[in-house]
Amino acid sequence: MDSFRSFFFLFKRQKRPIAVALALSPLLIVPPKILLCITQFLPFESVVSFSLSCNPIYRIIGIPKEVTAGSSRRNFKVITLLERDLDHHIACYYCEKLHAMENSHHHLYSHRYRTHGDSRPYLPCWRADVLTSGFFLHCDFSFPTFQMAMKQHRNGHNHSKFLKYLSGKTTTNHRYGYMEQCLYKVRIVAGSLLYRERRGFAIPQSQPADVPWDLILLICPHFTLTSLEKVEEHMANGVLRVDNLVQMRGWKSRMLSCSYCTTDVHLEFESFPEKESKAMIVTKWFDLGQGLSPLDPKWTTHGGADGFPTRLNLHCVRGR
Repeated sequence: MDSFRSFFFLFKRQKRPIAVALALSPLLIVPPKILLCITQFLPFESVVSFSLSCNPIYRIIGIPKEVTAGSSRRNFKVITLLERDLDHHIACYYCEKLHAMENSHHHLYSHRYRTHGDSRPYLPCWRADVLTSGFFLHCDFSFPTFQMAMKQHRNGHNHSKFLKYLSGKTTTNHRYGYMEQCLYKVRIVAGSLLYRERRGFAIPQSQPADVPWDLILLICPHFTLTSLEKVEEHMANGVLRVDNLVQMRGWKSRMLSCSYCTTDVHLEFESFPEKESKAMIVTKWFDLGQGLSPLDPKWTTHGGADGFPTRLNLHCVRGR
């Protein structure tokens, strides 16, 4: 019987000793009261990181109430620290959570529309997309997807899938009295995401105006294109700047830049007598920044985190 007991003892699971993180640290001899005093002079996110370093420290310090209550933007700083070690997650400023890159298709507006009837509520970052980028970028442009693309680019990983989502689809719309075609394209240049939107309007020659009769085109938060007279008015008020290189070419081709944000606009007019039609082509460029945070000045000039644009004088982006 003793031989069987010794045989089964070899297969018995042995418990591994739990390593004590403070065993080789000078903090082991520091009294708990002094540790608590030290945390009063540390930033909020540093206190949380220190508390989560090991079990003995956690028993002394605990977790600040702000983290458990979830009522402060300081939680976002804690999540940002966690994101540094997670290559396939991004820290969402609006949700104050980590979003996995494998679920990037969930942030497309077309996907949200198809799943609107299910039990999942709209995320705070989705609402922010509608209030900010939804007006001046195409509907499927999402700031979380923007963050994912830029993080993958900085880490040297494949980010073509995210750029495809951000580029959107080419659309052709038959309007009353004219046709409209929209093309969207994004690319990363010098660590920033450049956004290009090209809209072409095919107008019958019988229409006296060179622009569609119901044109309301949001160029940027500071300029809405409705007529050529409105362009001249904004040029006189200093909202738009004219590029001197093409100013002498007249209204057949004119390059404009917004004085308040990183937006360039190219207006071009063509005539096709053989087809009895004329065309107006509007191309705009945005420099949306590095995608690190919606508080980035290059992003806030287009609506940003709080939905209100701010003034920012930067270089032109069309030549990059």
